Amino acid sequence: MMCALSFNGCSDSDSNQPGPAANVQGDWKVTVNHEDRTVNSVEWTLTQVGSGLKGTYRTVSSEVRIMGTIFENQLSLVADTPEMPVFVGTITDNNNIVGSLTVSEGSVSGTWTASRP
Repeated sequence: MMCALSFNGCSDSDSNQPGPAANVQGDWKVTVNHEDRTVNSVEWTLTQVGSGLKGTYRTVSSEVRIMGTIFENQLSLVADTPEMPVFVGTITDNNNIVGSLTVSEGSVSGTWTASRP
C-alpha cells in the first residue's frame, strides 16, 4: 500500500504561482528521533521526477522502498514497511531537511533531520 500527500493551492494571478519544487534527488543521511531513542544509521537515496519521489530507505538491518511527493520546499515520504512510517518535512536549504515522523497511524511519533553527505 502506498500513501502520498498532495499539496494544493489556488491563486488569482500568475504572480502568485508556486515556484518549482526543490531538488532533493540524491543521497541523504537521516537522523530519526522517536520515543526514547535516536537512530543515526538511516540513509535515503531519492530519485525525483517533477513532484514525484521514489527511492530506498536503508538502515543497518534492512532496505525498503520509499515513495512520496514534493511541493516547493515541502515533502512527504512513506516507507514501504508494515508500520508505514510517514516523513513530512521542510527543505531548509539545498542540503538540509527537518521534519516530523508518524508511525502506525499515530501510535509513534517523532522528529527527523536529513543532510546531504
